[in-house]
Amino acid sequence: MNPLNIRELIVNFLGEDLGITGDWSSLPLRGRRVRGVLIAKEKFILCGTPFFEEVIKTLDPGADFSWQFKEGEEVEKEEFIGQVEADANALLSAERTALNLLQRLSGIATNTREYAKILKGSPVKLLDTRKTTPGLRVFEKYATKTGGALNHRFGLFDAVMIKDNHIKAYGGVAGAVKTVKGLIPATMKVEVEVESAGSN
Repeated sequence: MNPLNIRELIVNFLGEDLGITGDWSSLPLRGRRVRGVLIAKEKFILCGTPFFEEVIKTLDPGADFSWQFKEGEEVEKEEFIGQVEADANALLSAERTALNLLQRLSGIATNTREYAKILKGSPVKLLDTRKTTPGLRVFEKYATKTGGALNHRFGLFDAVMIKDNHIKAYGGVAGAVKTVKGLIPATMKVEVEVESAGSN
């Protein structure tokens, strides 16, 4: 992941919430050091701690974090996950954005882990897709990988997947593959999505 891209996304997330003025509710607390703790409300796979930290550090570079679990580890209900010490204004201003990312990514990783468990020991590989939330792709693909899936193509630019609509538009599989292969780099993979005879 490109750290500059991550940083830009997080700055935009915070900007959406803080606007021009910042958080009126916590501005008077600027300069006061406080501690926040994270407690699990249910069993889940922890995912997103680097982004949680980056959100808060964007407003307080001196914020300090301590985690009881690593990325991808299972957390039980009511367990102590970790803590953060930071400027009160910064922490309260960034809290919701940081938690939203942590909760969403942990949810995706947890769901993905269930599928990965089912497939464990089989030759089937679990891959994610690009059917992600706009603006959150890099985060959501990170979460599926943390949960045990393999990342498929990141976007339309890094691999070719010829699907039913492409086949119709090109007039057939052979025509689609031949035409596309004439345009792409020699090292780029071409995949064709197919259906079984019994598919609707």
